[in-house]
Amino acid sequence: MVNLPANGEAMVEAGVRELLAEACATVNVHTLQPGPTGYSSRLWLAETDEGPLLVRLPLRSRDPESLRGMLVATRLASEAGITTVRYRAFCPNTPLGPALVQEYRPGERATEFLKRHPEELDRVASTVGLWTGMLHRIQRTLFGGILGASTHTTWAQQVKLRVADALKEIDAGVLPVKTEEILAAFERAIGELPKINRASLVHADLYFDNVLVHENKAACLLDFEHAY
Repeated sequence: MVNLPANGEAMVEAGVRELLAEACATVNVHTLQPGPTGYSSRLWLAETDEGPLLVRLPLRSRDPESLRGMLVATRLASEAGITTVRYRAFCPNTPLGPALVQEYRPGERATEFLKRHPEELDRVASTVGLWTGMLHRIQRTLFGGILGASTHTTWAQQVKLRVADALKEIDAGVLPVKTEEILAAFERAIGELPKINRASLVHADLYFDNVLVHENKAACLLDFEHAY
C-alpha cells in the first residue's frame, strides 16, 4: 500500500503534481483529481493541455523490474495490433513509490458493462478471443519473465519451476503425500507432453475486469503486470 503522509490526501496530490511536473515537463496540468478505482493501483486523473493523463501508483506490485516487464509486455501487445494503454513516463523512485504516467482511455470495465448488457457477451468475448490469438503470435525462444531475468530454455523447465514454487507456499502437513512424490508425479506428466520449442506472450490475468468497453465495444486490454 502507499503510505499516506501525515496530511493525507493534500500531500499526496501535491506529490502527484510534482511527479507530473518532472516526468512530463512540457505538459500543463489544468485539474487533478482521484481517478477511477483500481484493484492493483491508485489512480489520479489529470486534465492537461495534451489531453487527460492517468498517474498510476502501484499498490500490489511495486518492484521496478516487474513494472518494467509490464511496460515491455504492453508495448509488444500494442505493436502486434492490440489496443492497449500508452505510457508517457515511468518513475521508479519517487516519494510516493514507483509511478507510471499513461494516457487516459475512456470506457468502463467489461464486467460492469456486461451486467447491464448480457446480450453483448458474444461480441465482447469474440474480441477478447481475437486479442488472445494476437498475443500468442508474439513469440520468443526462451520461456519465463518478460525481461529475461527468469528465463528457461524449455517449457518443461519453466513448468517444473512453477510447480515447485507453488508447493513451497503450501504447508506440507496438509498435502496427501510428500512434496517429493508430487514433484516426481508432475515431472513424469510433463515428460509425456509434446515438446514446445517457442514461447508465446501470455497475459496471465485475462478476465473481463481487465477489458475496457467503450461505445458498446471491447476497446482496450489492460494490466499486463502478470505477463510471461
